[in-house]
This record gives sequence, structure tokens and C-alpha cells, in this order.
Amino acid sequence: MIIKKVDNIIDAIECNKLLNKLIENESKYDKNIKSNYIINEYFEEIHNNKNNCLFIAKDNDNLAIGYIFCKIIINYYLCARICKKCKRLWDIYCG
Repeated sequence: MIIKKVDNIIDAIECNKLLNKLIENESKYDKNIKSNYIINEYFEEIHNNKNNCLFIAKDNDNLAIGYIFCKIIINYYLCARICKKCKRLWDIYCG
């Protein structure tokens, strides 16, 4: 498995697909979430924004299996620290 920063539109689209799967799944447990709600062009629009960090996890067959999205609230230093913590959590629980 690899985790890398999203730097292209194809990976951003894959993150959207995963987000839609999450929404569909969560709707089973939360009736306030519509199972047919579809996210289009969300990560495609924001993945290049300097205030966002988007990472994608892919398995050994290069299939997207997860993503991590961080938004910079204060500064780049904070984002770097948050993203490092997210990666550590991913390594611990999913790696």
C-alpha cells in the first residue's frame, strides 16, 4: 500500500468516488443522510488549493482504498503537523 499527495485530477476523482461510498454507507446508520446524495467535482476543485492537503491510499494493484483530507486553518506548519499525524494514524490502523 502507498499513501501519496494528490497532485492530479484522476486521483481527485477517485477520492470523490470514495467519499460517495462513505456517504452511501453512513446513510445506513444516520437517517439524516440521503443515500442517493452524490458529490461531483469536489476534490477536483480543491485538490490544488494551497490551503488543502489531500492524500490518497492505494493498494498494491493501484486501486484507491482510502483518502485523507486536511484543511489548513492557521498556517502551513500546522498542516504539515496534522498531515504527519494523519499518516501515522493510517500506518497504525490501516497499514
